[in-house]
Amino acid sequence: MTPTGQGGEAKAALGAEIGRWLQQALQQSFERLGEGAGEDMSAWVDAAPQPTAPALLARQHPGGAGAQQEAEQLYQRCLAQYRKVVRPQDAVRGQDDAAAALAFFIAASCRAHQGIEVSPATLESLERQMRGTLSHSGRWNAAPLAQRQSQVEQAAILGVLMADSWAQARPAGAAAAAKV
Repeated sequence: MTPTGQGGEAKAALGAEIGRWLQQALQQSFERLGEGAGEDMSAWVDAAPQPTAPALLARQHPGGAGAQQEAEQLYQRCLAQYRKVVRPQDAVRGQDDAAAALAFFIAASCRAHQGIEVSPATLESLERQMRGTLSHSGRWNAAPLAQRQSQVEQAAILGVLMADSWAQARPAGAAAAAKV
């Protein structure tokens, strides 16, 4: 049934105005929700005064004390590269973004193992997904700070190691890149 006459036209105009107002209100609500999603602080971890992941990863290395010391130095360089090159904005805060570290590791893995280049927009989407996953993870939220710091450092180190290894192997051909 459609409105007719002068009263019907007024009702139709009012209905259209209410529809525009609701659409605008919903759009603003979604924009605010999107802004708030990025501000979840559960993924942020104070950077450890002395990183623990390089030594932890190096202890898993075969070859004795000399090989482990070399590995630890490599992992320290990887972590420094992550903080200076990949995520320098986090250093200003004195914190590490666990969601960003995990997203970077996933992106480096996709490139090295599947040949998939992850665009900046996709990396941001991965970060949001990781942020949501971390915010709902009881284990992550209950873990001691030192453990969360180490896990973030490990993701950052392994992401840089994978990205750099792939970049060095790529010019040598597909066979070399497949060994990354």
